[in-house]
Amino acid sequence: MKYLLRYAFLTAAMTALAVPAGCGDGSNKVVVRDGQGDEEIITLAVVPGTATKAVGQTQRYTAIATSDDGEELDASAHVKWSSSDDGIATIDSETGVVTARSPGTVVITATVSKVVATAELIVTRPSGSGAGGAGGAASDPESGGAAGESSNSGGQVGAAGEPTVIGGAGGASGDTTAVTRIYVSSLGGEGIVPSIRIFALDAAGDVAPVASLVGPATKLNGPGQMAVAGNELFVANGEGKGILVFDVHATGNVGPLRSITGYNTTFTNFSPVGIALRGNSILVSDQGKGLMTFPTSGSGDIAPSGTIGPVFWYASHVSNSTVANEILVAVPTPSSEVRGYLVSAGAADAPLRVLKPGRAWARGVTSTPTGIFVVTSGLVEATIDDAVTVFAHDAKTNDAPLRAIAGLTKTGLREPCGVNVHAGEIYVANQSEHAIRIFDVNADGDVAPLRIIKGPRTGLRFPCGMLVATTGG
Repeated sequence: MKYLLRYAFLTAAMTALAVPAGCGDGSNKVVVRDGQGDEEIITLAVVPGTATKAVGQTQRYTAIATSDDGEELDASAHVKWSSSDDGIATIDSETGVVTARSPGTVVITATVSKVVATAELIVTRPSGSGAGGAGGAASDPESGGAAGESSNSGGQVGAAGEPTVIGGAGGASGDTTAVTRIYVSSLGGEGIVPSIRIFALDAAGDVAPVASLVGPATKLNGPGQMAVAGNELFVANGEGKGILVFDVHATGNVGPLRSITGYNTTFTNFSPVGIALRGNSILVSDQGKGLMTFPTSGSGDIAPSGTIGPVFWYASHVSNSTVANEILVAVPTPSSEVRGYLVSAGAADAPLRVLKPGRAWARGVTSTPTGIFVVTSGLVEATIDDAVTVFAHDAKTNDAPLRAIAGLTKTGLREPCGVNVHAGEIYVANQSEHAIRIFDVNADGDVAPLRIIKGPRTGLRFPCGMLVATTGG
């Protein structure tokens, strides 16, 4: 970067962002112009992008400006720092030093005029608090480096911000009060890593998750659908070509308890996508294999214990059906539909029924005693195919749906993916909006959601899997 360009960036972009010297677009990029009239794009980033600290610890953040030719400049002194929740962590607006106050997840923001960049801080309970170990050694607060990975010997911490939940593997709080939460798998993108975001059941608006699984130790890569059994969270790890199993109360940059991955699993690229649990079996949808089963206690490079129905392409999310011994699978293409197979079906057996929502790309499905809820997505901007279509729980092949949440005015649906129903509400992972939309279970037509979980504090980026689950008790 030429000296004049560096000077223009600091004086125009980092101080006042005055046009025509520079112009912000509301993101982490700015176009600056040097004294010779040459333009260059500068990207602002916060380092570390993700860090984990125990209550009472500090972390220094750095703002790095990078030119499109790769030259970096420390711009920390020119930004204003803020925390999305001072109750969880406070930050000195001038120095970028954060102090962890209470368990939870916050977004740290560096701002100069209209240019913003963000990072994430996960605050855990301190070691020895009775909720499991706080993790591995923390980074030097003056270095700006990421926190160390959690130690298996210390145990995973209990879910942040929820004192009634038992601790993770290796430590327990002794309190087993039941708690219901919203689990969302986030694919990530544009500098945001894949993650699992966990919210309070009544979450709404731009709210921080009560806990997050995020960081390289988690091995999350293209996470899709999730399922819970006991104190274990099962995740279909699509681009990681495997199944990850976490302690359900784990939070931060922690590794899975075990995983099923490797050559013998026969998982194909970008699979598995869907997952459900029945008895001692994991039911998995693979985009190139169809439906497969593995033991819930399985680990490592193991072969599937069975297949359900014939091989078919593009199997998406799955759901246990209220019809005895049936598993439902959404099949986006070539014919958008939901197939119901007996869980005891062999490789040559046809489905019991095939439901057609009449809209493109069936991506998600869930079942209750009163209905089958199918999410479809047109995949190109907002279309009438972005919908939640409802069938009777015992609908037969060729039966028409009962109703659909669909419309371009009020629903706000845009490439919906995951779906779950709990306590009279439909939870939808609205992928392109980076949000969760929650509708009344009886909603019909072009209706607005009851509430939305959306905003930078949520950490959501292309949400995919959607699960509401109760643990403890």
